[in-house]
Amino acid sequence: MHQVESILSEFLEKQPVSGKIFIAFSGGLDSMCLLHAANKILGHLIAVHVNHQLQPEANDWEAFCEHQAQYYQIDFHALKIEIQNPESNLEAQAREKRYQEIAKLMQSEDVLLTAHHLDDQAETVLLQLMRGSGVDGLSGMQSVANFQTAKLYRPFLAVSRDELEDYAHSNNLKWVEDPSNLDNKYSRNFVRNQVIPLLTDRWPAATKMLARSAVNLSEANELVKHQTLVDLSVCEGSHKHSIEIEKLLTFSQARQNFLLREWFILNNYQPPEREQLSKIFSEVIEARDDAMPALKTMQWKVTRFNGFLFLLPAILPEIKDKIIVGSDQLKFQEIELPYPVGRLEIKLTDNFSVMQKRISIKFRSEGDRFKLHGRNGTKKLKKLYQEWQIPPWMRNYVPLIYIEEECVAIADYALCESGYSNAVLKITWQPPQKLDWR
Repeated sequence: MHQVESILSEFLEKQPVSGKIFIAFSGGLDSMCLLHAANKILGHLIAVHVNHQLQPEANDWEAFCEHQAQYYQIDFHALKIEIQNPESNLEAQAREKRYQEIAKLMQSEDVLLTAHHLDDQAETVLLQLMRGSGVDGLSGMQSVANFQTAKLYRPFLAVSRDELEDYAHSNNLKWVEDPSNLDNKYSRNFVRNQVIPLLTDRWPAATKMLARSAVNLSEANELVKHQTLVDLSVCEGSHKHSIEIEKLLTFSQARQNFLLREWFILNNYQPPEREQLSKIFSEVIEARDDAMPALKTMQWKVTRFNGFLFLLPAILPEIKDKIIVGSDQLKFQEIELPYPVGRLEIKLTDNFSVMQKRISIKFRSEGDRFKLHGRNGTKKLKKLYQEWQIPPWMRNYVPLIYIEEECVAIADYALCESGYSNAVLKITWQPPQKLDWR
């Protein structure tokens, strides 16, 4: 058995697969070796070729891959994608699109095998260094990773490109060559074609040492992540998008930075750059006590409220029109309102005829005043929201419940004096989980 097959076999023994096995099959040398070796060891594969439609030969490569799959009696899927802006970070766009389309074919127990190898890992580490990455980025590619709801395996990360070439020649394999791999305007190609040869001239084992560093850093990153999750559990609020500032500040600056990055990741956002982290502290945490500070990007907003940091979506939609509540909705009591209002449960007395009265949900307007049940005089809605400690990002979405044209309740905070006060038994409001603060 060739060493390439031995490595693949040992990897799969340690990482058994209960579902289907997909192979990312470009038709190049690396994926051709993976397809051939996996077919000998496993069988029952599904080869997936993604046609990026970027090269004149793209359709020929797809036909080649289909022919190879037929020759080895392997199921084959061809997917076509379009890159909207090929001049901007082509490699990242292509990878994201490619993985999105492949994931649509897979179930939770399935696995995607890719042919990333040791030389690819060395290139990745160098690229991450040039981006100023931390321990997470410098860990490089992981041999086992989550892939949407499925898994991604990279069994060749300890296999060099030279070993794959030897395997290919030993088995008389055919493959395609992508001419764009010679174009050094792409950063990875520049590293592969210019930087790596220079390094290996001086240090012949350079790629192996870079890949070894990735393994060492991956182990260090695992320890850091474990400690960070412990730290996060100490200061996380009642919702995972909130952090108690006082507890956060008990940690060292380094632990605070790791904690905030992990907080972003757990909330499905890209972790902030170092400059953004610095601004979270200087512009949000350290802002004066009476301020309502926020740091905002195109994707997210970090703000401070009642001693907590909150991580929120950058933009929330406007809701201008009132919402008419139908009698059929009231029969089930719980009403799903448009995002970002949330859910509302309204219980009315049995003798109240909803068929004869119009019930609607409205939202605050400038200068709104209401008389609350059991309290003297009218109150400005703005003052009531402050009194109830409703955060600024939700004040436009607090549901005001009307029967006919009389406000009977302000969410589940208070009943209003009206001719229908006796009609309401109970109101419960549940804001969306990602915006909740209570």
